[in-house]
Amino acid sequence: MQIFVNPYGSEIISGYIAVNKILTFFMLIMIGFCQTLTIFTAANSGAKQFGRILEGYRFCIRFATVYVLFLTLADFVFDKQILSIFLDAKKYPDAAGFGTSYLKYSCIMILFSTLKNVNESILRGYAKMKPFLLSNFSDLFFKTALTALFLPVLGLNSFWAASAISTCIAFLLSSCFIHDHQLIFRIKNNDG
Repeated sequence: MQIFVNPYGSEIISGYIAVNKILTFFMLIMIGFCQTLTIFTAANSGAKQFGRILEGYRFCIRFATVYVLFLTLADFVFDKQILSIFLDAKKYPDAAGFGTSYLKYSCIMILFSTLKNVNESILRGYAKMKPFLLSNFSDLFFKTALTALFLPVLGLNSFWAASAISTCIAFLLSSCFIHDHQLIFRIKNNDG
């Protein structure tokens, strides 16, 4: 991705790096929940407590949705203040302009990325590593391919657009894997 950003110069590179640091920070809470859901799923599937897995899954989905709504509100209301942690808007106006628009539109990516991570936690908990890896790598593959495809048409907007679409695709793929492996079916129909 850095290869695609570099031709736009140091200010855009700074804005891109700043936004990615912010997005990584935003995702830390959900990464912790997802790691816990993986362990929770593995322990409860071994104990044949599938109903508990469904409860944990539903809780994480609800929490993720509320958390992303909170982040979206923060992104739209405090975008400049959040970005100012990493760069000075007066000194680097192009970086700030790119960064604030990227941050605002990344809310779509955050939602689908969070939901994808919850699904992938279930896959990891059931030790379905091939589907997990395919889902995870599809996000990176589509993000790179779509960015390259969109750059001539959308310019700097390619970065957030490609991220949003690729995480949506990866979320749908992870949902299909859960369905195909009957993980949700197993959860819904066996109380343990």
